Amino acid sequence: GRLADAEQNYKQTLRITTQIGDQIGIATSNIDLGALFLDQGNFNDALPKYQESLRINKKIGNQQGIIESLNGLGSIYLQQGRADDSINTYRQALTIAQSIGDRAAQANVSENIGFVLLRDNRYEDAIAQYNEALKNLPVVRSSITINKIEVWLTNKSSNTTGNRNILAFMDLGKHEGNEPNNPKGNIYNN
Repeated sequence: GRLADAEQNYKQTLRITTQIGDQIGIATSNIDLGALFLDQGNFNDALPKYQESLRINKKIGNQQGIIESLNGLGSIYLQQGRADDSINTYRQALTIAQSIGDRAAQANVSENIGFVLLRDNRYEDAIAQYNEALKNLPVVRSSITINKIEVWLTNKSSNTTGNRNILAFMDLGKHEGNEPNNPKGNIYNN
């Protein structure tokens, strides 16, 4: 809602990080400003912010920052109707994510590529890219044990034409005592 205030705060952060020589802070502030401008459709201001962040992150070897910068640039190119530039930029980010073994970034960037392909009416390629994104989702590691799960089949006709892959996570239970109508924290009242 208060975009002008957000912009001023990001610019102040950029000034401070510049004064103290915090390269990661400068790069991050540029990404934040780029994202703000991108969300407003202001590509002329967003583009140099992402480019500066990319330059700094490359200089200091911040692979995560490079991925974020490339993601921002890919988004700008997509919004400008430059699908091939967007895909190529996202592929650069994907290569880096693969090289550092960041599965979450791989999934995110693969999904971004799939979205560009979908918008460019390259449906088969988009589906393949979305499937690649699903392969790279991070593994949830938790000490929680799921004892019961409910599955609903919605494709009763067994027709697989036009199906979409869906991945969803759901809050399967609450910590004991968090729910007034469920004092034992049970999913099923047994």
